[in-house]
Amino acid sequence: MLAFFATRIAFADEAGDLFARGNDALVQGKPNDAIAAFEALADRGITDASLSFNRGLSYATRVRINAGQPGDVGRAIHGFEEARSLSRDRELVRAAESALLLLRGEVARKQVSRGASMEVDRPAPLGRTLSSALAERTWNFICILSSIFFAVAIVARHRLGERGRLGAVIAGSLLVPCWGYTCTMSELAARNRTSRKEAVVIVENLRLAAEQGEPLTSGEGLPEGARVEVTSTRDGWSFVEWGRSKGSVPIGALRLVAEGL
Repeated sequence: MLAFFATRIAFADEAGDLFARGNDALVQGKPNDAIAAFEALADRGITDASLSFNRGLSYATRVRINAGQPGDVGRAIHGFEEARSLSRDRELVRAAESALLLLRGEVARKQVSRGASMEVDRPAPLGRTLSSALAERTWNFICILSSIFFAVAIVARHRLGERGRLGAVIAGSLLVPCWGYTCTMSELAARNRTSRKEAVVIVENLRLAAEQGEPLTSGEGLPEGARVEVTSTRDGWSFVEWGRSKGSVPIGALRLVAEGL
């Protein structure tokens, strides 16, 4: 299906042996052994794009050879989503995106076969999308820079001649919305970092519930492999957002996505 990726970091001896063992099992067509090795590394809190990619590939391989278990497609999608989030390697990112396209296509096919919507992925709300376009520190820098230029424009308005004052007024009127926008994006980026985590649905036929499992009137379903935002967790339930849909799901139905710096 796809080539596995060698690690980009140096693991400790025992962890390195586990990673090599997982890679060997993957090459030999033994996805169960590969999954065991890669999950053991994940349980130790080791995060690496190549590790996540190969773990996703192991689950996808088990599905491909008709030995899949419930949740394998979701766990495969999680591995590729995590690899894409962690990696700066364009080749690895492209490979992960290709795998995601194939797997989500399979999920859509299953959805249609049982009469459900073929929608398997939704874009994040506009505010989240815009604030994620740049790093939080970049938004902070632009906000501070806008403030400095605005202060300079105010000083120039009082010290320059008539033509200079006119230019300062125009510059100031342009900088005010820029300052407001960048400060808003900076605040949203900070809020996303501190209060929101991304996760992938790893079970089939998951339905949104109200707080702590109370049924929702809509009862909208989340497809396996959907990437959601977790906004809070309490008493075994996670409150999630999928596009504009909101509700609670059991914690065990999700797997958090590790993100790069």
